[in-house]
Amino acid sequence: MVEHEQLFLICGRGSGSVRGIMKSLPTDISIAGVEVSYEHHAYRTPLKFGGVPVTHAVLLNVRLRARARTGVRRIYDSDSGEGA
Repeated sequence: MVEHEQLFLICGRGSGSVRGIMKSLPTDISIAGVEVSYEHHAYRTPLKFGGVPVTHAVLLNVRLRARARTGVRRIYDSDSGEGA
């Protein structure tokens, strides 16, 4: 569960006083970059969700580049579901 103070840090909206609440850990990471793309998929046959026919889906793909405090860099890709 993300604490309220952590949410401000994750969103980048935290003030200096909020940052003082969080304790730095060796497992902390910083976000180096984010790439977002969309995939549109049409269903062969409409499916009903909540009584409403749905004819397509839109997938959101996210690629996140993160850097650990130790200097290790990693790419997390929603396509593969794992880090590279």
